[in-house]
Amino acid sequence: MTDVREITIMCEIKTIPILDEKLYLEKNNKYNDHNNQLNRMLNLMKEDKDFKEYLRHLDYQQIIAEYKYLRKSIEENRTYEEASELYISEMEFRRKYSKNYLERLALEIYKTISNYGEDLNKSIRYIFVALIFHVCHILYSIK
Repeated sequence: MTDVREITIMCEIKTIPILDEKLYLEKNNKYNDHNNQLNRMLNLMKEDKDFKEYLRHLDYQQIIAEYKYLRKSIEENRTYEEASELYISEMEFRRKYSKNYLERLALEIYKTISNYGEDLNKSIRYIFVALIFHVCHILYSIK
């Protein structure tokens, strides 16, 4: 894992998975990108002994930690919009590939209600709908 806490990162993140996530998916035969250049590079790298060892130790927790380090580095650069997009990518990875069913369910609900806490308007709409439902329920039960 690369320690990027002290690195200034200038980039544009649009929910593109980090390279280690792609490698993790390739390792588990879940990667299906049709990018020929990346596929050629992966095929060449698979022949390398050090790369095989790296892939063997690449796991879910390592990918999560890498996302967190990248996000914290980007937040320290005060580019909060990019950090927010990276957080969404991290949570999407957790939601899709967690082995814990309850965690996946909780993350699915969290995504639906507020896009992982990053969409205030969506949260307000759900609160408003819940409030209307609650008021209607109270008025109905009074009669």
